[in-house]
Amino acid sequence: MLSLASRRLYLCVGLREDLTDFVRAVVEGGVDVVQVCPSW
Repeated sequence: MLSLASRRLYLCVGLREDLTDFVRAVVEGGVDVVQVCPSW
């Protein structure tokens, strides 16, 4: 189970047309958790 306490970098992002590629890139760049906020 994922423990947020052990994560170092957490990113909140709104919906984007390139969301799949964006999430892949930020995770490869070191982001541990990505939260998508569709109302942004």
